[in-house]
Amino acid sequence: MSLIVIESNSRQFPTDPWIKRPGDNVVTVKWPTKNTDYLCGRHISHRRGNDYPFLCYKWTPPMGERGGKFDDIDRTNIWQANWLKWDDYFRTFDPKHPDPSSGTCAIYCVVERWKPKDIGLAGFNYVLDNETDWIHDARAELASIEGIVNIIDLRLSDRSK
Repeated sequence: MSLIVIESNSRQFPTDPWIKRPGDNVVTVKWPTKNTDYLCGRHISHRRGNDYPFLCYKWTPPMGERGGKFDDIDRTNIWQANWLKWDDYFRTFDPKHPDPSSGTCAIYCVVERWKPKDIGLAGFNYVLDNETDWIHDARAELASIEGIVNIIDLRLSDRSK
């Protein structure tokens, strides 16, 4: 893989358009974009309505359980992270919010699955800019990410137009 890029894409804060290079593999958080190769969600509900290969941080109900509102979600081509390990790791940074954001969960998934040395980030403004008024903890999230992978801030790239 040339570079794994994670697009932090939410309905409230869609990812700014950027130009995907040939060979890059893009993991998009929550909702797909034109760049998406893989979709990642903290919860299986983000799989609903699309057929991208899916990285799941954790889900409720767990795979195989039936009788819930998620029975209609396609459960093929899903990879799940060891979220207990990552939650424990994240909490060593004493975050103000006990759960990492969906974007940070996506980074944990990518690091666990592919073990890249570098990850390009598109979006992630709150984390990269240490936004203190965010519900999650940008300081703890950034420190936890920097502890496991080198970040390439695509906002600073000439490709982020």
